[in-house]
Amino acid sequence: MTDLSRLKVSLTKHGAHKAFHLLRDLSTSQVLASVWNKHDGIKIDLAQTRQNLSAFADGNLPGVWDRAKALSDDTLRQLVFLAIIFSHHTVIEAFQVGALGAGTGEITRGDVLDTKAFTNIKNDIVELGFSTQHNASAVAYNLSELLRNSALGELAGQLLSLKLQSAGWNTGGDVVDECVRLGFHQALAQGEDVFRLWLGGGQAIDMEPERAAPDPNVAVRKAFLFSAGHRPAKEGKSTRKIERENIEADLTHNMLQSKLYDFLAQKHGTENVGTEQPSGIGANSIDVVLRIDKETTFFELKTNPSLRTCIRDALPQLLEYAYWPADVRSTKLVIVAEAVPTQDAINYLQKLRSAFNIPVYYSRIDRSTGRLDDLI
Repeated sequence: MTDLSRLKVSLTKHGAHKAFHLLRDLSTSQVLASVWNKHDGIKIDLAQTRQNLSAFADGNLPGVWDRAKALSDDTLRQLVFLAIIFSHHTVIEAFQVGALGAGTGEITRGDVLDTKAFTNIKNDIVELGFSTQHNASAVAYNLSELLRNSALGELAGQLLSLKLQSAGWNTGGDVVDECVRLGFHQALAQGEDVFRLWLGGGQAIDMEPERAAPDPNVAVRKAFLFSAGHRPAKEGKSTRKIERENIEADLTHNMLQSKLYDFLAQKHGTENVGTEQPSGIGANSIDVVLRIDKETTFFELKTNPSLRTCIRDALPQLLEYAYWPADVRSTKLVIVAEAVPTQDAINYLQKLRSAFNIPVYYSRIDRSTGRLDDLI
């Protein structure tokens, strides 16, 4: 009976990804003897490397690593990454929990992996080239290149068989069936059919056409990642020339953003507040984000003197940031402006919350202090 809890490797030792450099540069027979400052200043834990690479009891590495080396550096790098994922049951779970589909996902510190383990796995993802966005609290990744490599699929099947045997699998039945039963395809954020095709040596994901141009009407979606901090922008008023026309750009927004950041940071701590946060939808960014534990509030600032106009402009932005196309990235949406709240606006927002369960609110900001009034 396969028991994934038997898959364990140190997650507090850093630098597991450096095994790729040893495998690339040295013969497989030299790798384990070179883990500690014997090649290019690399220092990684021997026991961790043995388990990640599924070394035999006699200290030799399985032939799957020589076969990967013979194919390409990319194949070798990809196989090392798979070895890291499937060497510890908690890491497997973290990728299963973080999966978003189509090879993409996001792992957040504290959800499955504690601080040290998360940092080390995040670094492995980044250093091996799979991160699309990362900060101290989360890492978003894209694993689609793995399933574009049909040769890797066959090698992955051999490697996963070794991992399963370490977890008590008696090799009865088909290795692909056992991987699917244990949700290994979910750890790679792929459907079962795609995963089966790949392990069988097929190219599970079609390569993009070489000259395919992006559709300008389709926003590129990435995972939302919170990052604390604020970089003040220019305030006041500026005159600039665009297409031979002089326009005056009112920079009140930047001033209010800085004031709001200072107010929230003083109240909740600088580590919990960030400005100009990438929304994950195209190049759009969220004005201010407050992250406390797992509660996330998006703030959208507007400067129009009409509250109705502010709401009309801010609401679709906040809805897209929070929910497009079918995600939930925020627990509360707050429109911020200097406009005095009206009874119509209060009634409207209350209706949105009660009838449609949209957690949207308005708060008036004091431009001198950045203080926010109570939410309405």
